[in-house]
Amino acid sequence: MANIKPLDIKTLLGDVKDFYSFSSEAQLNRLLLKNIDLFMEGVFGEKVKSATNKKSEKTGYTTLSTGQLLPLRGIRLDLWVECESGNKYIIEIKNPKGHNHESNRAIGQILEYAIKFPEATNYVIVSTDYDNGFQEIVSKFNIPIDFVLVTEKSFYLLSKNG
Repeated sequence: MANIKPLDIKTLLGDVKDFYSFSSEAQLNRLLLKNIDLFMEGVFGEKVKSATNKKSEKTGYTTLSTGQLLPLRGIRLDLWVECESGNKYIIEIKNPKGHNHESNRAIGQILEYAIKFPEATNYVIVSTDYDNGFQEIVSKFNIPIDFVLVTEKSFYLLSKNG
């Protein structure tokens, strides 16, 4: 986790060979949560106050036939991180298998999360693949989303907003 470098496109093309090294998105989520202090300090210069992969929107309740009341869960964030600075991060994790432009689609997810969780101050997509056009989309519409490319050995911050 210690090999964190700023990214430029030449580094991306020349150094990153294996985008598909994590077996699942859940594996990458667990890795980030376990090492969240190193990740946030190294990539964003932030000290973590708390982090969870359990934050979700409550959409109401349902009653079972037994009469028990259960909460209904709506959107669930991949990672929610609160920092000592007061910043609150929504981190969307992608581990695409194939070329499905998941990072570009994640922009829409992040925008929806920003509405559902208005207390968030920072938005990040962490992915094992970089989609062409990501930078153009966030630049054209001035969307404050950071992108972090992850390999098993390195984290590359593609864009840092703010």
